[in-house]
Amino acid sequence: MKNGKHTILLLVAITGVMLLSPFSVSADDAEDLVELGIEQIAEGNFEEAISYFDQAGELDTENPEIFYGRGFCYFSLDDYDQALSEYSIAIEMYPEYADALYGRGVCYYFKGDYEMAAADLSEALNLNDEDVAAYYWRGSSYYDMEMFDEALSDFSDFIEISSDVADGYYWRGLCYLALENIDQAVADFTVFLEDYADDSYGLYWRGYSQYSLGNYSQAISDFSRVLELVPDNADALYWRGRVYLANESFDQAISDFSEVIEINPEDYLAYYWRGYGYFRLGSYDVAINEFAKVIEINPDDFDALYWSGRCYNFLNDYEQAISEFTKVIEINPDDSDALYWRGSSSGSLGNFDEAVVDYTRTIEINPEDIDAYFWRGYCNGMLENFDQAISDLSLVIELDPGYADAYYLRSQIYGYTGDTVRADEDYEKAIELDPGLAE
Repeated sequence: MKNGKHTILLLVAITGVMLLSPFSVSADDAEDLVELGIEQIAEGNFEEAISYFDQAGELDTENPEIFYGRGFCYFSLDDYDQALSEYSIAIEMYPEYADALYGRGVCYYFKGDYEMAAADLSEALNLNDEDVAAYYWRGSSYYDMEMFDEALSDFSDFIEISSDVADGYYWRGLCYLALENIDQAVADFTVFLEDYADDSYGLYWRGYSQYSLGNYSQAISDFSRVLELVPDNADALYWRGRVYLANESFDQAISDFSEVIEINPEDYLAYYWRGYGYFRLGSYDVAINEFAKVIEINPDDFDALYWSGRCYNFLNDYEQAISEFTKVIEINPDDSDALYWRGSSSGSLGNFDEAVVDYTRTIEINPEDIDAYFWRGYCNGMLENFDQAISDLSLVIELDPGYADAYYLRSQIYGYTGDTVRADEDYEKAIELDPGLAE
């Protein structure tokens, strides 16, 4: 967007100032040539304007306006290096030439030198603090340097003093989004869209913001409108797919991710989330293939390895599940989820000692993982480590007094130890919480 309609801000600022230039020239012919150059700028004939400025420069070598005008022309022709040179000469002639500083600052911005851009634009604003466009472009420079608070301030000033503020709301909305002030981001994008109702960027970012707030129906509406305007917008398809997943509309999510993959067959995230959609539908074999594609493209994607392991676990292929979870743990030894599910798979194979080790490590990483305590208690029970089993299950009940299965399992272990009173008490409590546990 900055490279399109926002360039109007630069054109208005430069041509407007040049028509009111404070500089005088030493030759009438040179002055006439400068005026002709300005007229050509206004008509968009930049090469012809340069010709007039060149002729004027031959007659008057000390007029910074000539270099300023040439700088704008070269900028408009995308010759940023030459534009910088021209602006710099104008500034060298007249160091307080605010408009040349502004033009050079914008030129630096388009060259990607945001620090120099901000420096020039700051100097221009020191000389003229009512330069609306300078606030806009300095805000843009700060934004691209990830100085979001400073960018937010500049766009707010732009909105306050500009007569055409819609673009300021768009970029301030992005600043609010980066600063995680999502409600305000939505508000700013909405103001922007009042003037540009079919702007796909504004719709996209408002949709993303609505998704971040959990407003799924509004997010789907915005992303869908983007896709009406730009049907092959892979980003909008991807994020609408993510919204559908969050909304548990798995078939629609899979459809969107499939379209993303048609557009970009190497988009491993689309394969990943399509795999997750299939996982949630219980299509574990299909999901495994999706995660395998992710790993083929990005071999160290431990999330895909993790969910592949989950699929194998649900398919009762516990040895393959353990293999996948082990790969995850080799990449990230503190992945408590992978440790937990490797413990689950080991326990399902009857390898209770190994399961206890993984559950213990899970608990070390996440001391509030109630399920890890429960299943470690179960495995200790199977290993006839009854004291440890009772300790684990008691902690589960302390953390969650409504955990019926913990009462039920502890009642069985008390029975194994011969403590029939406590066994009966726990059994009654378990049935009270979940009548379906009655034998």
